[in-house]
Amino acid sequence: MKKFKLGSFISLVFTFVLFTGISANADEFTNVGSLYDKAVSQNIIDPNLYPKANWEKDELSSMRPSYEQYKKYDPSTTYEEWLKF
Repeated sequence: MKKFKLGSFISLVFTFVLFTGISANADEFTNVGSLYDKAVSQNIIDPNLYPKANWEKDELSSMRPSYEQYKKYDPSTTYEEWLKF
């Protein structure tokens, strides 16, 4: 079931990548590694299924750009809140 949820999440993120426009605020992305660690400690991410190196790559290439696109519609949502969705 976790594989399905993770796969669905990644698919959704990649879908948003098609509509990216980057205008990042650097302050929002200063502790992205700690967000992964927090998700692992809360059993949201299984590090055996989704290693940190893979997450960091996906974070830069798809999650962050997708968030920037989303932020155009809801600028009040932080990056951490968006990742939880």
